Amino acid sequence: MSASDHETRVIRTSRGNVEYRDMGRGEPVLFFHGGQGNARNTTFDKVFDFSTTRLIVPSRPGYGASDLSGNETAAATAQVIAELLDELQVGPGVAIGVSLGGRPAIEFAAQFPEKTR
Repeated sequence: MSASDHETRVIRTSRGNVEYRDMGRGEPVLFFHGGQGNARNTTFDKVFDFSTTRLIVPSRPGYGASDLSGNETAAATAQVIAELLDELQVGPGVAIGVSLGGRPAIEFAAQFPEKTR
């Protein structure tokens, strides 16, 4: 992995800006960070094999450069992340939530079963 693999990008969705990292190739894994993190946190990167895993780490609304306004709930966060995946043209993937990221990960899987494996 190079330093550029850890750089974040920001895209605009109908619900505001979303900051994210997108690295590796293979099966998509959507990582919902905890309360002290954002897309720039690389703590959990070491557990993934980037030759077989495409890790997508969004900053949840209100963290990093992701907009909070109108996206305060876990349900709204799930909708924001679904739009991010649509923009990235990512098919179904595994949703992982750590700590405060757990509820939005569950909401995502419940609202978007067609995007969750």
